[in-house]
Amino acid sequence: MARRFWGERDPLGRRFVVGGDREVEVIGIAGDVRHLGVAAPARPHFYVPFAARPVFNLSFVVRAAGDPSALQPALRDALRGLDLELPVPSWAPLADLVRQDRALPRFSTTLLASFAAVATGLSALGLFAVLAWGVERRRTELGVRLAIGAAPGDLRKLVVREGVGLALLGLVPGLALAVAGSSLMRPLLFGVAPSEPATLAAVALVLLAVAGFAAWLPARRAAALDPAAALRAE
Repeated sequence: MARRFWGERDPLGRRFVVGGDREVEVIGIAGDVRHLGVAAPARPHFYVPFAARPVFNLSFVVRAAGDPSALQPALRDALRGLDLELPVPSWAPLADLVRQDRALPRFSTTLLASFAAVATGLSALGLFAVLAWGVERRRTELGVRLAIGAAPGDLRKLVVREGVGLALLGLVPGLALAVAGSSLMRPLLFGVAPSEPATLAAVALVLLAVAGFAAWLPARRAAALDPAAALRAE
């Protein structure tokens, strides 16, 4: 609130109107609080003394060293010392409240990650099948390459390069679509931007590594060809 309404100016001593007719003075600055959830942006808030604006629903935050549940009896006795009929409907460690707040986004991201892992596996399997089929169809060509002096390592590099090239053809537009649709992921993320360059680079490297692994077996098969047998088969 101080940043939004007063910017770099000192907010202490400033006055503003509350409720249309009551003027209040700023006497201190509190830290930002995410009242609507840990993933929601902090909104402007101000606090007034309880005596000036009493409410019927209160939440107390107690700082504890060690296990917070061990303080429940002492806190209950302290509240009963104020009023025996004071109801205390629930107790919960702050970590549990944060965990509950993030339960649905965590489930959604886990589900999406599972789908992504399955899709990556299917893509690797498809790439392996295409390259293996290509090696089988090009047996004569690969045999001729070996017969005229190509080394088995050259054929391995050729097939792996083709596999990584196919992966790049899908990776470039895929990253573009990921950046374009990153805003859809924002409600599921906390403390990280949906289109961080480091994250996108890591994903690209993982996908290229998967593509290289999927191409390695067909590449080994191509390198193990017998030139004479390949030419006789033709």
